[in-house]
Amino acid sequence: MRDEGRNRPLIGFTVLGPASVGTLLGALVLAGDAPRAYLGTAAVTTFLLALLAVVLSLAHLDKPFRGYRALRRFPTSALSREIAVFGGYTCGAGVYAAAMLAGAQPLWPGVAIVVLGAAAVLAMAHVYVIPGRPAWRHWSTVAGFAGCALSLGPALALALAAAWWPETLGGDGALVVRSVVISGVALAAVALWARTVRWYKVFARGTVATEAVPGRSSGLWVARVVVGLMLPVVVLATAPTSAMVAALAALALLAGETADRTMFFAAGGPRPIGSEIPGAR
Repeated sequence: MRDEGRNRPLIGFTVLGPASVGTLLGALVLAGDAPRAYLGTAAVTTFLLALLAVVLSLAHLDKPFRGYRALRRFPTSALSREIAVFGGYTCGAGVYAAAMLAGAQPLWPGVAIVVLGAAAVLAMAHVYVIPGRPAWRHWSTVAGFAGCALSLGPALALALAAAWWPETLGGDGALVVRSVVISGVALAAVALWARTVRWYKVFARGTVATEAVPGRSSGLWVARVVVGLMLPVVVLATAPTSAMVAALAALALLAGETADRTMFFAAGGPRPIGSEIPGAR
């Protein structure tokens, strides 16, 4: 894959960032059936995922401590808006996690943080919907990132509950979360199909990396479709929810999203950020 090594931090960032938002969303749905300790643990998990995503994003820069300079161009730069909104979401998730650990149990701040996180995912996707990257400039880019948030994140929340608080799985919340995960997978599948059609059209014009087109990256394609889309749906739709089932679904989704982002970045080339962060590269 072209620029595979340089894109690895961004693969992690664009997978774990949306997953963090979805984890808190799933936890809030399950909170009504779960013990008080569950929401606190899920809030900490949400914050750690967001923090790791930020670290991976900074690792993409040659001079990460100058990344804050991108904020100077907030009104005109999609990258600046991504940094500001996702940074605000990460800080909010950290404060909420600290409040949970301190014994507070309000749900409404968590809902507000999920809304901010949704805005962060949207800002993240819009970084790539630019004229200079025809393989990315498509609605399927936004849909794919949203699908990750709605599938991988709630699956992680479900796996966390199943591993430590299995009594949570007997309520209606678990059924709702399973439905959200399957809906997120469906959205990701639609985005993948639309993006594939888009890539073939762009490839015909010679402006997309050939190794990113299905058939030229068959291993990643199979992993995305079979492991990352079909397997979690079959498991969650047919098997009773248990720690093993929830963990299997979450791991399959993680593998599928990683394969998806690997093909995504190979198709578009390196992320165009050098001109937006003075002195960072």
